Amino acid sequence: MDMQIFLSILVVGYAIALEPLSQKTLDTEWPKMADESRDMEESRFMEEPRDMEEPYCFICQIIVVTVEMQIIGNNATMNEIVEAVSSVCDALGGPDSEIVKTCHNLVETYLEQIIDMITVNFFQPYDVCVKLQACP
Repeated sequence: MDMQIFLSILVVGYAIALEPLSQKTLDTEWPKMADESRDMEESRFMEEPRDMEEPYCFICQIIVVTVEMQIIGNNATMNEIVEAVSSVCDALGGPDSEIVKTCHNLVETYLEQIIDMITVNFFQPYDVCVKLQACP
């Protein structure tokens, strides 16, 4: 099975699972991510533990896996990586969805760090997200 098709199926399946997330939680919790320091040691999505860690962790891992597949599988340029990750973010919901907006924000904020952790440190997707404090 083509990796792009596999990833698309995976993203759509989890987009359906993420749909019940409360708009209030997304509106109040996710914007904190953009205000955090870009410094690797200080970067984090939130200052307090959240009740719904799994969706945040999953979205981070989807982004990291997409970046990893583009680097390893396609030897992609930065523009190709950005395009691929943007497609994944867009597949998570409608254009006005907070999940989609947050996914794009995550990419804009952390893409270079994610690429470094994959190519320089050889981190696995979950480890990257732990380092970014998106996963427990």
